[in-house]
Amino acid sequence: MSNYPKEHEKIVMLRDRTIVLLRPELPSDAGMLWEMVSSLSNESRRFLGGNLKRKKIDGWTRRINYDLVLPIVGVIEEQPKTRIVAIASLRFFKGFPAFQHKAEFGITVHDDFQRKGLGAELTKHMLEIAQKRGLKKVTVHVGTENKKAVRMYEKCGFKIEAILEKEHFADGKYYDNYVMSIFF
Repeated sequence: MSNYPKEHEKIVMLRDRTIVLLRPELPSDAGMLWEMVSSLSNESRRFLGGNLKRKKIDGWTRRINYDLVLPIVGVIEEQPKTRIVAIASLRFFKGFPAFQHKAEFGITVHDDFQRKGLGAELTKHMLEIAQKRGLKKVTVHVGTENKKAVRMYEKCGFKIEAILEKEHFADGKYYDNYVMSIFF
């Protein structure tokens, strides 16, 4: 694991006054990540790209390299325990000189915390990190039917660049994706 980037920690307050710590993911987060992902609604899981298994979550946390993928989690203190309620990442293209100016973004907010401003706060935080790293472009793939996410990305400054037809398969059918990007 590369050095923990403490400079990427940030505390935000949601519309309902909930305090959320945004911080880089740690290897010790595997259990909390699994709790979050396994308790998502079927709709949210579909937008995540299918049926995630505990083994995959464990792999994410075991192989953290902040220089290749920067995973940020949204953490709240709930009695009696701490809980991850959102995950986001920036995937960098370090080994490809022609693509080092950009990153791919992804985000998932737990159903219990949607429509509270967490998605926008976390997206803005990730975009600030991208700008500090000198990136010129951040891209996200989002299902064309995911209207809530599309609106949120547009509010954060993303624009639709392309439509990818039949880009992902779930629930027995194919779905189209938008490629949305923001430029700095």
